[in-house]
Amino acid sequence: MEYKLSKTTLSRPECVFSTVSEQAVDVDITLPDYCPDIERILRCSLKPCVYSKNLSGGQLSVDGGAVLRILYVDSSKNCIRSFEHTVPWSETFSVKDVSQQYVICVRCKPEYINCRAMSPRKLSLHGAFSLYAKVICKQPADFYTESEEDDLQILRKGITVSSLCSLCEEQFSHSEDIPLGDKPPVESILQSGITLKITELRCTDSKLMLSAQGELRMMYLCDLEKGRMEHLSYVFPISRIIDCDGLTDDAVADVDLFVQSFDITVSRDALSDEELLRLDLKLCARVMGYREEQMDVICDAYSVSNPVELTKTPVTVSSDVSSDTLGHIQKTTVGIENESISEVLDISLISASASPMMQDDVLSIDTKLKIGLLMKNTDGEPLYIERNIDFAFIPEKALKEMVESVCVSVDSISFRIVDEKHIELRIDLSYHIVSSNCVRISQVCAAESVEGAERPVDDSALILYYADKGESFWDISKEHATKVSDLKSENALEGDTVQEKMMLLIPTA
Repeated sequence: MEYKLSKTTLSRPECVFSTVSEQAVDVDITLPDYCPDIERILRCSLKPCVYSKNLSGGQLSVDGGAVLRILYVDSSKNCIRSFEHTVPWSETFSVKDVSQQYVICVRCKPEYINCRAMSPRKLSLHGAFSLYAKVICKQPADFYTESEEDDLQILRKGITVSSLCSLCEEQFSHSEDIPLGDKPPVESILQSGITLKITELRCTDSKLMLSAQGELRMMYLCDLEKGRMEHLSYVFPISRIIDCDGLTDDAVADVDLFVQSFDITVSRDALSDEELLRLDLKLCARVMGYREEQMDVICDAYSVSNPVELTKTPVTVSSDVSSDTLGHIQKTTVGIENESISEVLDISLISASASPMMQDDVLSIDTKLKIGLLMKNTDGEPLYIERNIDFAFIPEKALKEMVESVCVSVDSISFRIVDEKHIELRIDLSYHIVSSNCVRISQVCAAESVEGAERPVDDSALILYYADKGESFWDISKEHATKVSDLKSENALEGDTVQEKMMLLIPTA
């Protein structure tokens, strides 16, 4: 006979598809007429962007563009110039076993880019980037909590489970008109980048109130004849109400907000005729909402009348999910080989990544930064170098047992020229860390009486048992096939274990 067990079903995230694909970028470019000839290439960068993604009919389609930017010295005025070219790309993957609630996570990482000037106006570029794609679904998780048979005695263990109450993703646009103020007008954009930082999250009934801070950092030419450059930093707020079914006031939200693409154009104010910069952003927010649930899970069982065969399954769940934002200042000195520097024109962040590591039971965040430095040497000639900065960030605040996700953002980079060969950098970073505790338990998922096996019949009404201190009433009752409630009632006992050596009267009927 199979005993009927009642179960409670919660939800958990499950990655049903994960892959990485290398995308090649090979293109020959001829400079447009408005660009001066190339004397020397300073930097060639590759920035892949995702424009759209769609999952339909078992096919995941991703479309985007690889933005190539060339920073060079022109042959006529020995000034820094810039040119941008976008190469479209698309990729398709076969995906199976997708539930109705899912999110598509797509990330791109530049691997390399090589640029060669075939002539003063023609470039040959060869590079590649990695496309990371994942599909995360909201999947059911069963927890067995009750028995529908009076004959089956069950032992429960109370656990706290972080249930996935909401899983959603939203793509949206954001536009800003940026006044130049007392800055000189923009003739040509040389470099630009966007950083995002979440400032507030508030969960309500099936909605998430998201507030963030964006910053545009830009270097541009303000005088084409003299090659004079200017920097612009502009901070702007972002607010969005995101529909997330199942989200509640007491939920903890794990939010990933990132830029899919952006575009900057020069315009003029209709009233004042002042020059403005029009910033158009395409953003994506991925939201995973967790709610704490208390439950008693069956971890052992027996029958008072028949031997029982149990089927157990190990369960590992997350509990007590929390979200923390931690700041860190990293100082490092960059050495310059084969050149002597006189001026730093610009410092830009090329890439930033962070991953958790456990070493000697200490959590550290392995951080990898790639920094680009545009400078002038002592002869006044522009030069460009890139440096990798790798370090381990050890949070001072005690976090939970497991790190669910970690994101790093660079808030600012400042510098000091130590001497002609060295630059000291101060990098202000923010880490957004979602952590949780880990609960491991072996739960009973099925119980069945052993066919043809019966417990021996004992004619005595009571059995004498000499118990040691610390013995469990459950173990004693299970060994003698009696109910725990009857054992405790017969001996006027409380609690779960024997407090001192004693003789127990064990009922047999």
